Amino acid sequence: MAQRSPRPDLRPYIRNYCGYSETAPGAVRRLEFPGPQIAVIIEFGPPVRVFDSGQRRSASPRPST
Repeated sequence: MAQRSPRPDLRPYIRNYCGYSETAPGAVRRLEFPGPQIAVIIEFGPPVRVFDSGQRRSASPRPST
C-alpha cells in the first residue's frame, strides 16, 4: 500500500491518494461502510465485478450498471 498527499492546490478537494494491489484465489465478500469519502477504482488487470447485496446471481462491472 502506498499513500501520498495531493499537490497544495488540490488539497481543498482531495484528502489523499492511496494505492494498493489486491489478489485473491477466488471471490471475496466484503462489506463497505458508508463514509464521507469517494473511492475511485482504476483497473490494470482483470475487471472487478460488483454484486449488489440483493442480487446474488448477477454481477456488474460497475455498481451503476
